[in-house]
Amino acid sequence: MHRDIIYQSIRDEIIDQKRCQFQLFSIALAVTSAVLAYAAATKVHSLVYITPMLLIELALIVIFDKAVTIQRKVGYLKKIEQNPDISLWRWETDLDNYRGHLAVNYQANLSGESRKHSYVTSVGVMMMVLALFCAGLFYFGPDGAALPLVDNRAAGWIDIFVLSVLLSTAYFFCSKRKSLVTGVNCSAAISAKWDMILQLRPGE
Repeated sequence: MHRDIIYQSIRDEIIDQKRCQFQLFSIALAVTSAVLAYAAATKVHSLVYITPMLLIELALIVIFDKAVTIQRKVGYLKKIEQNPDISLWRWETDLDNYRGHLAVNYQANLSGESRKHSYVTSVGVMMMVLALFCAGLFYFGPDGAALPLVDNRAAGWIDIFVLSVLLSTAYFFCSKRKSLVTGVNCSAAISAKWDMILQLRPGE
């Protein structure tokens, strides 16, 4: 009974996390579309085109953070399924121990892991393309003509800002995806670490 309650509770949390990922992507897409449509309709200053870039980066960070959390919980559910002899599962205690231990040795399955994370990979690529599109509108405008900046001194800082946001978004996407596919947050690494945590249980 206790085992089933823990399993269902974690399963429900995973569903909520996936729903949150979709909602974040939808909100980022909707807000960006609304800002760009408003800018095109009202002919406001070109700076408005880069404002959605921060929202896009923030949404991408949270979406991939949720992906890591989902991966960790799925790994725990697999251990529950694979260990029918263990009747008492301490999710919060095991999670606390999990966070307190370093990574362990593992062998990642590159092709299998890539397929598992095709959704967040696709979302990440689309959001990076959207950020590039916003930057393109800022520099070249909807009609293909360069839009004026505030002044030459400010232009340099704005260029640095735009480039920093684009590079940091790309870096975060690549590093997090690598972590999920072949790094410390891949299925093999998480499974090996959960095995270690379960073996360290006193009296078990």
